[in-house]
Amino acid sequence: MQNTTIVDSLMDRTYPLQRLDISKNLPISDIKANWPFLFLRKYMLSHAEKLVGFPVSERFEKAVSNKIPELFSFLKNEAAKNPKIAAVDFQSQHLNYVPALAAYFEEDCNVIFKIFEENKSLHEVQDEAPLTPFIACIGNPYQMDPVCTVLVEKVPFEPMIPSTLGSYLFTFSV
Repeated sequence: MQNTTIVDSLMDRTYPLQRLDISKNLPISDIKANWPFLFLRKYMLSHAEKLVGFPVSERFEKAVSNKIPELFSFLKNEAAKNPKIAAVDFQSQHLNYVPALAAYFEEDCNVIFKIFEENKSLHEVQDEAPLTPFIACIGNPYQMDPVCTVLVEKVPFEPMIPSTLGSYLFTFSV
């Protein structure tokens, strides 16, 4: 418990130095080497909250959760007109709204999001990931919230995030 308090204090006091490193556009691996705790959900969200001045996680999850049913309804209607959208499996709203949106905008979803088989190791996922921010979900795509990880420049943030919405938030906070 005391170590957590110390880390919390140090991360808070070194925020300006963290911002300086980030604004230098250093490789993600260098930032992770300098600021390993910044790659944990708690500290990434704290950093993002300081940057924008409001609790990013709460606002993002509330906004997205309220819009998913409406978005899915729209995309299901569009699926009748667009075979790319029709090819998206609509069984899991929390998981599949990003592929459905990518299909709607005629983008390649595999550039930002991919579902991997349960037997894939994190190293295998890293090998297949692009350099851009990327969400890798591992396991059954029909679970309400599969286990996901966010990678940037093939470097994983907090190893596994047990929430699809959490991984989207993490990706968009990077």
